[in-house]
Amino acid sequence: MEEWRSSRLKRFEAGAIAAVGYPILNLLGHSLRWRVDGLQHLDAITASGRQPIMAFWHGRILAATLQVHDQKGVAMATPAEIAAHGLHWVEPARRT
Repeated sequence: MEEWRSSRLKRFEAGAIAAVGYPILNLLGHSLRWRVDGLQHLDAITASGRQPIMAFWHGRILAATLQVHDQKGVAMATPAEIAAHGLHWVEPARRT
């Protein structure tokens, strides 16, 4: 993970991707149209002071991220190898 920091080329590439990618994604985000169903549920959760959990299908993650980018929250991503094998390895929580 630290290897890119020691490579001048990798640092340049990361900066170039950000410089080119951000404006493209910004344009894309402004061109999307959304239809939202059930927004009253989200409003009720946030009005009660709780934090909602939002889940999106893989094919919609980019568009969803652009839509909710200004909301407070935490993003979680599942590595592809875990998603491909399922989450059967996760043990259920034990009550004490």
